[in-house]
This record gives sequence, structure tokens and C-alpha cells, in this order.
Amino acid sequence: MNLIGHYTCAAVPSPEVRAGAVLPDLAALYRRKVRPLALVRAWSDRAAQVPGMEALLAGVDFHHRVDARFHRAPVFRRSADAIQAVLLEASRRPGLKRFLPAHVLCELFLDHLLLRRDPGLADAFYRDVEGAVPLLSRFVAAHPEAERGAFETFLARIVEGRFADAYLSNAGIFERMNRILVRFGQRPLEPVEQEAVAAWFERAADETEAELERFLQDMHYLAPQEVLDASAADWRAVAARHWADGRLSVQFA
Repeated sequence: MNLIGHYTCAAVPSPEVRAGAVLPDLAALYRRKVRPLALVRAWSDRAAQVPGMEALLAGVDFHHRVDARFHRAPVFRRSADAIQAVLLEASRRPGLKRFLPAHVLCELFLDHLLLRRDPGLADAFYRDVEGAVPLLSRFVAAHPEAERGAFETFLARIVEGRFADAYLSNAGIFERMNRILVRFGQRPLEPVEQEAVAAWFERAADETEAELERFLQDMHYLAPQEVLDASAADWRAVAARHWADGRLSVQFA
């Protein structure tokens, strides 16, 4: 999943866990060599000494457990396969390994659906990232390829530039996709490919949103037990009701 997808999966009553759930994606955007799993190992023996760090680590672990299930889930497999087929039908020009854009476009489309359903998710996401900057930067600074001040500056750009807002429009999605393709040495998507994918987005929106709802509800049952108490069943029922009436961001208040 992508930033807003992981954030929405982590609809738990702990801003540190929620920040940890998006940290691997933030670290990858900052510098691909910064591997959060290596940092988790580095922090495992001393996390208890830093307030909030254990919850942050639980969020990072939750991120990877969600990803492991996401890549086997119908909401990913069906969408990624369909986008790959659409790209091939639109253009067979070489220079593009179509599994990569199909994978990424699927994730960005899911973020689009979530933000379209509840724009308040973006505000909650930025608030949590901004509030966790000292903890996130302390965690990342343990990596030899990272520098605390530079990572804090990067996070400020994410928040102040409202990075995820780009996913609200097809133009923003394709602009982000093309940047990623260039980073991986591939050609950008041609206009005809973008038009074909945008048409598929429109056709598939309702079915994909229904699959996404089922996946998110399943992920709520993976929530880190460290942040749940005896009311967990009630909390999950409330989360399901919030999805039904479109007020997902209420979970992050």
C-alpha cells in the first residue's frame, strides 16, 4: 500500500503507531538506502528508553504485516493485473517494465479513493507526521545513510507541501508515477497510456472501493495489541461504522 492506505489501516488510538505505519514509505521517499527493518533491529534493545519509540516500532511492524497481506489480496492483484493489461493495450513501446507502474498506480489509485471518500484523512495524516517529527527523525538518524536535520527538513516538505494531495487528481497521480519511473531508469507514461489508465480508474472505482473496504476492515484486526485495551471489539465496530458513513478520519481525532 501507499502512504494514505497504510495510514488508514492503522486507525488505532495511538499517533505514534500511526506514524510508524507510514514511516517505511516516508523513509523510502527520503532515501532508498534507509531500510526501516535494519533500524528496528538497531532500536530493539533500547526503544523502551525513549517515550513513544516502542509504539513507533509497533507501527513499523504493522506496516510490513499489512504489506505482506496486501500483495496477496484481491484489491491489489485484480487492480494491478488490470492496469498492466491496459498499459499493454494502449502502447507496446519499449522502455517500460509494466509491472512496476501497474503496481504503483494501483497503490496511488487506492489512496485517491480514500481521499475522495474522506478528504479529512489528509489533514489527519499531516497532523500526525508533523507531531511525530522529533520521534521519527530520532529513529531514522540511527541509520548511517541518514542525517537527522535533513530528514526533518524532508518531513517538513511533506507536511507543508501537502505531498499526498497530489493523489486527489489523475494528473497528480501520473506526475508522481512518471517521477518514480525516471528514478528506476524507465520511460515516462505516454499520454495514450495515461488516458487508458484514467479510463480504467473511472470504470473500476466502485468495485475497487468495495474490495478496499473489505481489506481495511481485515487489517483492523491486525492492529498492534500494544495500543488496544479491552474495548478493542467496540473500537473496531466503530471503525466499521465510520467507513460506512464516509467519516474515516474520525478515527484519528
